[in-house]
Amino acid sequence: MKILIYGAGVIGCELAHRLIIAGNDVTLLARGEWKETLERKGLVIRHAAQFRTTRDRPTVTGELPENEEYDLVFVAMQYSQLPAVLPIVGKNKSRRVVLIGNNLDADSTAATIRGYDPHKEIAFGFQGTGGRRENGKVVSVHLKIGMTVGEAHAQLEGPFLDCLTRAFAGITYRLTHESDMDAWLKCHAALVLPMA
Repeated sequence: MKILIYGAGVIGCELAHRLIIAGNDVTLLARGEWKETLERKGLVIRHAAQFRTTRDRPTVTGELPENEEYDLVFVAMQYSQLPAVLPIVGKNKSRRVVLIGNNLDADSTAATIRGYDPHKEIAFGFQGTGGRRENGKVVSVHLKIGMTVGEAHAQLEGPFLDCLTRAFAGITYRLTHESDMDAWLKCHAALVLPMA
C-alpha cells in the first residue's frame, strides 16, 4: 500500500518503521534539518526498551501536493500545529486520513478537512509511543506498540477498516477499535493534563 505519514516526530517515525516492516510503500513528510538528516542517513531508531537499533529508508518529502494520492494518510502532528496542516490534507486527493495524537475537538477537526473535500473518510488514533530525537536518530520508548483508533463517534468499518487492517498485516501491531474516539481522546487528556 502507498502510505504517507505527515509528521516525522517520534510517533510518526515509529509508525513509519512499523508500516515499512509490514511491506508498505511509506513516504515520510519532514522539513528542515530533520528532512536532510532522514534523506542522508535514513530513519534510524533506537528502540530503548528493546535494546536495538533499526534503520529504514522511507521516501522523504517536504510537501503534500494536491494531486498526489495515497491509500492512507496518517497525520502525526501536535494538536497546536493542526490549523496549518488541515487545509493541506483537506485539499489533497487522498481519501482516507487518520489523525494521530491528542485532539480535544475531533468534530471540528473533521469538519475543517471535509470543508475542503466532503468525501474524505476520517479516523482518529492514539499510538502509545514516547521518546525524543537526538544526534540524528529517534530514541523511541514503547512497550506494546499499537494504536487505539476509530471515527469521532463511530467504530471504523467497511473499506476504511479493511485498508487500515491491511496496512499492518503480518506484523505485531495491535489495533484497538473504539466507537467514540472523541470521548476517548478527551478522557485521555483529562488523565494526562494534571501530570503535565
